[in-house]
This record gives sequence, structure tokens and C-alpha cells, in this order.
Amino acid sequence: MNSASLLPDNRHSRNCHRRTLLEKFNRNNLQDLSEPMPQNQSKRIHRQWQESDPTRPQPETGPLAFVHCLTIHWENGEEMTFYYPFLMSVRLHLPTDHNLLVLRFTSEKLTLKGYGLKPLKRLFAHEKPSDIYVCNPRYTAPKAVTQPVVIAAIVEERKT
Repeated sequence: MNSASLLPDNRHSRNCHRRTLLEKFNRNNLQDLSEPMPQNQSKRIHRQWQESDPTRPQPETGPLAFVHCLTIHWENGEEMTFYYPFLMSVRLHLPTDHNLLVLRFTSEKLTLKGYGLKPLKRLFAHEKPSDIYVCNPRYTAPKAVTQPVVIAAIVEERKT
């Protein structure tokens, strides 16, 4: 026997071996697919598929939903966003005619001036507000305020 006649036989035996393995694999997998899937397993798979859908809106979990940033809305339409991971401290000053709430971020200092800011300061410790609207002081009566009212927001760059 010459080596040229063994070459086709060796290829044939390797292909037969591969074909046999592939047939066994397909037979096993087809048996799994031919059997009906239990109802609870199909519900579980469907639920997992729905939960991992990034296009559906995520439900709010209530008032304690985690907020990642604070947006200040000025009355002239300007907005500025501050990210809570960079918030270092919150300090409340109680002068006589209005309150000051100083928020120190890593790169900016945000000073909120207004009336009744003590509940707002407590809010920063728990659920973190997502939006604060700056109101015109002309339209607020300091003595009639029942909730926190911000009349000015001053942003300063922090010196490193």
C-alpha cells in the first residue's frame, strides 16, 4: 500500500467520526426540543425575557426611587445638572430674613437662597430631590410659605 491510497481513507474515517458525533449531538438536542416544555419553565423564560427588555419603560418604585442627579431650573429657562456621586456636603444657614442651603460638589459650590429650606435639607439626607425650580421672589410671600421656596441659585466654581 502506498501512502496516497491511505490519505482518502484517513479523511473518510475522520469525516465519519465527525458525522457520528454531530448526529449524536443533534439527536440529543432534538429529543430536548421535541419534548413539550413545562408550563412554569416557559413562563419563567418569558418573564426573564421581558425583564431584560431595555426598550420598555422602567416603573418607578415609589417615593424612595434613587435619583442620580439634581437639575436646577432657573426662571429664565436655563438649567444645570449636578450629579449626586460628586456631592460632598450639604449645609443649612439660618439668617434672619431668608435661609441659605450650600451644596458642595467636587467642582462647584451651589448656594440656594430661599424660605423654609429646612425640610429641603432633610430631603437631601434621604431621598435626594431630582429637580429644584427657582421662583421669582416678587411672587412669594415669606410669611405665607408652607413648603420650601428657592428664590435664587448661585453656582460658583470651586478652587482646587
